[in-house]
Amino acid sequence: MWFVASFVGRGRHRIRRTAFASIGVVFLLLTTAAIVNARYVYKPYLKSLWGDIGVDVVLEDALKPTAGCTQIPEQGELVQVQLPGPKSATPTKDGYVYLPPAWCVNDKTQYPVFVYLHGTPSPDGAKDFAGAMELPKTFDAFAAQNGGKAPVVVFPNAGAPNDTECADSGAYGNIETFLSQDVPDWITSWDQFRGRIMPPGKGWVVGGYSMGGTCGIMLTLRHPDVWNTFADYGGDSFGVGDGVAPDVQRTETISGLFGGNASAFDERDPTKNMQGKKLPNLGGWFGVGGIDQGTARDMRTYYNEATQAGMTVCYDVIPGQDHTFLAWKPTFINSLPWLAARTGFIPMTPDIQKSCGKP
Repeated sequence: MWFVASFVGRGRHRIRRTAFASIGVVFLLLTTAAIVNARYVYKPYLKSLWGDIGVDVVLEDALKPTAGCTQIPEQGELVQVQLPGPKSATPTKDGYVYLPPAWCVNDKTQYPVFVYLHGTPSPDGAKDFAGAMELPKTFDAFAAQNGGKAPVVVFPNAGAPNDTECADSGAYGNIETFLSQDVPDWITSWDQFRGRIMPPGKGWVVGGYSMGGTCGIMLTLRHPDVWNTFADYGGDSFGVGDGVAPDVQRTETISGLFGGNASAFDERDPTKNMQGKKLPNLGGWFGVGGIDQGTARDMRTYYNEATQAGMTVCYDVIPGQDHTFLAWKPTFINSLPWLAARTGFIPMTPDIQKSCGKP
């Protein structure tokens, strides 16, 4: 379990590793889990930190062919899948897919693809976004307002429990290649998706909470052929966690993640990927807690740089909340109509447009 090797030390990304003695392991695991839950508020009950998503998970082999259904169910399905990494040379990882209630209709609707990424610390990698953000419940509610239809969602493992920054690195392997090549290849070739999803680009969104949010903007800027839109819920600057001086953590990231290669860091730095460029086809959603001061500072910087680059970006503040799911879940819910409309899946109504705020 990740709790054995990890302890929340500061802010978003950094985890201080602690070796636990064998005596009292159970007590320490529970105590650490409670501390993590108290800090990040995954859910109000502890069992969610040990793998409970809150909905039944369907194994890929148990999925029924979508030959049509006479009545659209109220809930979608969460499917456990295996995501191989042939191009990245990473081991096959567990992943999850959300299919909306109307998926069984198979009426030739072209669905947008949302790729959502977990943060750090992450109790169970790909599963955490679905559980802690209560995504099935949120997307089912969206579907109920749209004839049972909602975007399909893929949850890859971005290298949990490590702070990978979603980058290719000597420390944690080729995570960026996995996310930007292997996962899209799997998505476009999966039997369930074939002929039923929008092509990469305008119809695809990538993002997540905390580290996953920072990954979202980084991946969109570096791989616009795959994603035109990002969703950043509580992400700090690339390689910089909340609570430690940015220059210190930048140096730590260059040393620990990239083996001292500063150019590898700079190639992925969103600031350097936006400065002096015109990127009118790209856009995204920034969401942050009102008292998450370090993250808000970083997001304001990215928002300003994105605006200068001609990107369409929104800024959403959840009052009175810090760097926890009490901020990330509400802004995630707020963002869904705008993100879906940006892909062309639903109309961009005046009310949806109004949700796209400014700092």
